[in-house]
Amino acid sequence: MRSDEFKYELHRVVVEHIRRNPDRVREIGLRNVDRMREQYRLQGWGSPGTWLEEWETLLRGPVEDLVGMCLLEGEHGNDMRQMGPFSGVISQAERMSVVTSLLRRTRDAA
Repeated sequence: MRSDEFKYELHRVVVEHIRRNPDRVREIGLRNVDRMREQYRLQGWGSPGTWLEEWETLLRGPVEDLVGMCLLEGEHGNDMRQMGPFSGVISQAERMSVVTSLLRRTRDAA
């Protein structure tokens, strides 16, 4: 199971949550963006780069733009998903379901 594939599948579940309750996901995402920004500052890591600002803009913008980034294919989509601000959006059971599904798919492909 590749990390990019795992992150993509997790973000597919996040998209389900966005479609059901966009305000909740935005609230969690913006809170996480603030935490990440503060973590960078406290650790002296310098600037977190443009990805954090991009997520904040997406979280404050149209739902379809946010969904589009969550599911964007290619290098930029992969990079953004590696730093996604959605911790706390999906449950542990949903996360384990993604893991199980990917492991099953990997096993069946072998």
